[in-house]
Amino acid sequence: MEIRDVLVRHLHDLYALYGEQGGVRVARKHIGWYVKGLAGAFEFRQAMNKLETARQQVAAVENYPAGLAARGDRLTYIEELAA
Repeated sequence: MEIRDVLVRHLHDLYALYGEQGGVRVARKHIGWYVKGLAGAFEFRQAMNKLETARQQVAAVENYPAGLAARGDRLTYIEELAA
């Protein structure tokens, strides 16, 4: 299963547990953990911290791999950060 699919399922669980507003806040750190070390992760986390709804977060997570592909990056960990 792809990281994106696992993360989206995790996000829905967080929203169910904490409600949308609380879940969105808690999800920000979880999203950061999932993408840490991936190409473009810093920019993605910064953009994610500005999103205020569950729908926005899920859409951003679902589109993250496509955004990397458009830049010519792959969904791989950057060696020096993953070690």
